[in-house]
Amino acid sequence: MAKDILDPILRVIAEHACRALVLTAADLIDRGQFADLPGVFSAKALLVRPNGATLTGCDAIITSYTTRPAGRISRHLILGTHFSEVSAQKAVAATRFSYGAAASPMRLDRSDGQRVDSKSSAASTSPLGSCECRFSLQADAYLR
Repeated sequence: MAKDILDPILRVIAEHACRALVLTAADLIDRGQFADLPGVFSAKALLVRPNGATLTGCDAIITSYTTRPAGRISRHLILGTHFSEVSAQKAVAATRFSYGAAASPMRLDRSDGQRVDSKSSAASTSPLGSCECRFSLQADAYLR
């Protein structure tokens, strides 16, 4: 067990790498770059949606996002990540976030060059949410 305890500097580096994955996943989803999600989620990833639906595996997660309505706009605001465990091989953290989604009468230029024009003003927001993230070190990089 003592061999799993990280030097404080290595712990900070590991936590930073894991936080970066959370931010990258949210950014890719908000920008509609779903094909890049395998760089963030492992093949064994598990994602539980706010409605309780469970998605198992990176392919299922990508399919879930690619099949949502084309005009749907989402924005994640990551509020903080608290680590309960960090070792040389894995990390466990809770991330708090605020989330909003809309099919709004606005124009959004996505990073892939596509312009999204929405005609509906329906919007949903979740003032505050939380997710548990489990990261594992694979090929010298952490994955969710």
